[in-house]
Amino acid sequence: MTESGNNRSRIRQAGPLLWLVLAIPVATIVAGITTLVVSLRTGSIDAVIDPVTRTAQVQDRELAADQQALVLGLHGSGSYQADTGAIAVELAGDYSGLDAGAGLQLAVLHPARGSLDHRVPLAAAGNGRWLGRVQFDIGHDWNLQLGDAEGHWRLVGRITANEPEFELRPALAR
Repeated sequence: MTESGNNRSRIRQAGPLLWLVLAIPVATIVAGITTLVVSLRTGSIDAVIDPVTRTAQVQDRELAADQQALVLGLHGSGSYQADTGAIAVELAGDYSGLDAGAGLQLAVLHPARGSLDHRVPLAAAGNGRWLGRVQFDIGHDWNLQLGDAEGHWRLVGRITANEPEFELRPALAR
């Protein structure tokens, strides 16, 4: 066998190994670019929708609205009808200072994608009952945040997947 034939034979034997040596860096570059594109398309990753102050990597949330809800003894419960989009909240505690004409704001927040969040105005229906209408997918969990229009107080809760009943409580405990 000649020298050139011997070299071709070695190249054929090294072929799969050569492709492996080249494929790993190329796959790494493609995966890195894909990861970058996916991360840029998802939007904000903040878990808190409220204004926060940042110190290094720590987010400090303003808790005055939560403390006010605790002082007023506010809490509530509610239900959601997926077929009509009707949402009803029954509020308990010292809500006597609320202007019934101003209404309440209910934020229905997707746990991971802020683009799917909803803000729902609730109108007073009497006796601590507040009504609104919104359409969202009840097939997974949603975070809830209820407050007055001025942001003086806030209650938080969660709608779990396929479970239309929910509770609203202050984010702070006594």
